[in-house]
Order: sequence, then C-alpha cells, then structure tokens
Amino acid sequence: MNLARAYMAMGKLYDALEEANRALEVEPNYRPAHVIRHQILGMLN
Repeated sequence: MNLARAYMAMGKLYDALEEANRALEVEPNYRPAHVIRHQILGMLN
C-alpha cells in the first residue's frame, strides 16, 4: 500500500489504483486497500 500512496503523491492515480487492486487480489479483505482505492476513484471522478 505504500507504493500506492507514493503514486498518489506523485499524481499517478492510475498506477496507484493498479497497486491497490493488486493488494486486494492478494488479500481481498484488506481494509486499507479498500479505503485507498475509494480515495483514488474519488479523485478520478
């Protein structure tokens, strides 16, 4: 998730979203990944 946050800080939202999705593939119930994913999606709208 740190990589997703780093991408967000650099403005690379699609890369951040990929990292969050990758984390959820490994652990579908990982709440921090869900939270950051929703944050990214909100920024993309």
